[in-house]
Amino acid sequence: MSKLKTMVGTSLATTTALLAFAQTASADELYKVNAGDTLSAIANSFGTSVDAIAKENNIKDVNHILVGQQFNIPTETVKIDTQASQAASQAADAVYHVQAGDTLNQIAAKFNTTADALRQLNQISGDLILVGQQLKVKGQVEAAQNTQADQAENGKVVADTVATEAPVVEKEAHVITINGNTYTVKAGDTLPAIAQAAGTSVENLRALNGLSSDFIYAGQVLVLYPEAEEAPVAAYQTAPEDAEAIVIDQPAKEEVVAQPANQVAQEEVVAQPASHNQEKAQTEAQIAEAKAQEEAQAAEAQRQQEAQAAEAQRQQEAQAAEAQRQQEAQAAEAQRQQEAQQAEAQRQQEAAQAQQQQQQQAQQNKQGNQNVVATARQYTGVPYVWGGKTPNGFDCSGFTNYVYREATGQDIGGWTVPQESAGPTIAVSQAQAGDLYFWGNHGSSYHVALATDSQGGYIHAPAPGQTVTESNVQYFAPHFAVSMQAYQ
Repeated sequence: MSKLKTMVGTSLATTTALLAFAQTASADELYKVNAGDTLSAIANSFGTSVDAIAKENNIKDVNHILVGQQFNIPTETVKIDTQASQAASQAADAVYHVQAGDTLNQIAAKFNTTADALRQLNQISGDLILVGQQLKVKGQVEAAQNTQADQAENGKVVADTVATEAPVVEKEAHVITINGNTYTVKAGDTLPAIAQAAGTSVENLRALNGLSSDFIYAGQVLVLYPEAEEAPVAAYQTAPEDAEAIVIDQPAKEEVVAQPANQVAQEEVVAQPASHNQEKAQTEAQIAEAKAQEEAQAAEAQRQQEAQAAEAQRQQEAQAAEAQRQQEAQAAEAQRQQEAQQAEAQRQQEAAQAQQQQQQQAQQNKQGNQNVVATARQYTGVPYVWGGKTPNGFDCSGFTNYVYREATGQDIGGWTVPQESAGPTIAVSQAQAGDLYFWGNHGSSYHVALATDSQGGYIHAPAPGQTVTESNVQYFAPHFAVSMQAYQ
């Protein structure tokens, strides 16, 4: 193995052009990948093929290489392939049409001239070129080729060109720091490098930011993660290099990627300013719309949550009120039943007392009635005397008055009409022992007798020529009766 060959400071596109006139290189070399390298560019620079390098180094993904990775070049001595023939054929046209991704240095290298020569030939004051712009290349091509050929003779093409066009400078590592959900593109950034630093994929970044390709520009703000995800804090560091270009191989864009950061930022923005401004506006609109939808969803969720909480509170209060009402109703019913039981017990007690009193009164009445009847019967046989009021002789009202005064000590009146008012008037059939039977109308009665039982029997002083005797209403029926229970 020969010495380690490290290419630093320029893009491989430029390096390839500068090596166009170099002598054959030994294939038995170890090559260290620099920022901006692609496997196809490395293969071209050593005059071999991508498949040969991939086979030699057991590379499975030819589109993915890393800065600092070392490759063995296949052991064949070959002439380094150049773009001289292509440039020579294009030089015959004398005019070159600028393509998307071209830079002035690229075009100069392609036609074996210098950027200053192209500026002078086309009256360009800086590095700004436009897609579709026609650049004159004839006239300067031959001079540039002669100069390159002279230098090639003494083997100093690579060293002289590198010293003139792009000096080898040790620079600080290019760092991509991710801190948050968005990232602002800086000069030298590429979409794959940003995706790798953010721990996501290029496809996700395209979808989130509405990009149709990998084209980005300095100052562009990229959304890295969906709103629902939390952005990790990460830093991605590339090896020190001048171009600040990508790490991951992208053959389709190797000439754009290999350029210094200031050229990429300027030339590509000019090449497609309108479309990328539109993409940026669309991205911002999408972000705003997504944010508005998220806020609306959050507000709706909050509203539903508050409504559910309010409904739960209402149901809880309603249940508590219903439980309180039932409790009060049960207490009221229990109180009512207790009062009803107490009232019933009181009524039963009073009824029992009344019944007892009635029984006692009835017993007393019975005894009193029997006493009145017994007193009356003592005077059986006493002769009837008109106006008589003593045992020597009685008329009807004198007899009843005397018996009640003797048996009860009460004066019930001296003749029939006053005796009508001695008690309440009752039917003849209701008369009990001790009650009075009257004959005649109320207020003008003419005869009175004392009931001896409840079967219609009575005792009286009937008429002149007769004595006190007993009889029955079925023989001589009275007209009404008066209850004398209050006196007995």
